[in-house]
Amino acid sequence: MTAFNEILKAEEEALKSIETANEEAVKAVAEAREQRKAVVEEEIAKLKEKTEKNLANHEASIKVNTDQIKATVNSEVSAIEKSFATHATNLKEQLKKSFA
Repeated sequence: MTAFNEILKAEEEALKSIETANEEAVKAVAEAREQRKAVVEEEIAKLKEKTEKNLANHEASIKVNTDQIKATVNSEVSAIEKSFATHATNLKEQLKKSFA
């Protein structure tokens, strides 16, 4: 029975070794998942920050362009209003002269 006992003992040790290896593999996979999750979350945060920065820059650019357009339109409207006022004054003068 000694040989049989040795075989049983070797089998038990092999099973324990397999269980230990499985436990270590599960731990390693769990750690790898946590590390990957941390890396992904870090990348998401970086992308979000970069997106917000780009959006802010784009909004500032749009504001500058809008302000320039508003200034140009206001200037042109002012010039047209001045032209109409001058024309109205000239018409009044012509009417006064024609009825005088």
